[in-house]
Amino acid sequence: MNAPHSKSPAVALSLVFAICVSLSGCNSSSSYEYAEAPSTYRSLETESSHAEEYDPGYDSYSDIPTPYPGLYQHDADSGWQNTYDESRVIGYKDARNYVGQDVTVEGTVSSVIYAGSSNGSPHFFNMGEGEFAAIVWSQDVADFDQILLHNYVEWSKSGQPITVTFRISGTVEMYEGRPQITARDGSQIATLSDDGTWYTFMSDESIDNLMRQRYQ
Repeated sequence: MNAPHSKSPAVALSLVFAICVSLSGCNSSSSYEYAEAPSTYRSLETESSHAEEYDPGYDSYSDIPTPYPGLYQHDADSGWQNTYDESRVIGYKDARNYVGQDVTVEGTVSSVIYAGSSNGSPHFFNMGEGEFAAIVWSQDVADFDQILLHNYVEWSKSGQPITVTFRISGTVEMYEGRPQITARDGSQIATLSDDGTWYTFMSDESIDNLMRQRYQ
């Protein structure tokens, strides 16, 4: 069974790292160490065994709560996918018109930056020329697939354009004249795969933690 992240975004990431290995000056000062991106897709048999461990007779992850259920639903049963309310999806250039509202912002990121030396050690997902940003703070990073975060940071550092379409859901705020969304859960950020589905940045571990909290 192919993993969702083995589709075109991960292939492109692999090519970028191959280029980086052959070039000097591509080493990261980040505290991360590169590791091959693991599959975030589980077989239904694996999901069923975890479900039985947490709650005998419970056999679906599809009702795991999301931070913004009015914008999207998280469907872990089908491979950590999100399905969206398309009426609430906007382009990143329009985000400043929705301050204080819950929306899903769509676009290609211009860069993904890990500001490890800054207060709160945030990750920034930037779109356009300062027209929109999503922020993942270090205190919330455990609820994200950290390998994916790291790989997108490295892709950005390589100088190769990021060609993956993102959707970022949440409440739009303004900070120093720029609209932004704070993502506190991996399901708030998703990328478009070749088959037209949206795969989230939620990790297996964060799914497991949610299940333990809900069905302990």
